Amino acid sequence: MVTRSNIERLRVQYHELWKCATNHPFIEELGSGSLSVKRFQRYLLQDYMFLDGLRRVSALAIAKAPDQSAAQAIDKFLGVLLGAEDSLFRRAFQQMDIGESAYRTAEALPITAAFCNFMVRVAYEHPFATICSVLYVTEGVYLDWATRLRR
Repeated sequence: MVTRSNIERLRVQYHELWKCATNHPFIEELGSGSLSVKRFQRYLLQDYMFLDGLRRVSALAIAKAPDQSAAQAIDKFLGVLLGAEDSLFRRAFQQMDIGESAYRTAEALPITAAFCNFMVRVAYEHPFATICSVLYVTEGVYLDWATRLRR
């Protein structure tokens, strides 16, 4: 079972890896405003492809949920991905003059493809609790650095 204490135990156990993921030079440049527009556009396109992988993982998690309550929690998350988050990306693409054909036909960089493939493979091959752990880590990393940079 995925619990807050289990998650916190993993964060402590893998603190150095978490720190590397949440304090990467790219993130520091993003937060300081020194990231070039070209690098930000590339990140945005890759993150949008990552969103598609997250959608797949979430759908598989719903299918494997042990009960309605667990399925509903993931369904709410999926609803945000398909609604508000997708809209946010589309507005950002429009503001940055990235046409629909560009983000629809963009190719995943090797690391994006590998991570998405990993997440989807976990969702197919493992139980609900493991899928939730993957979702926590992927979203937790974003939350961690975004919260820190927002201050």
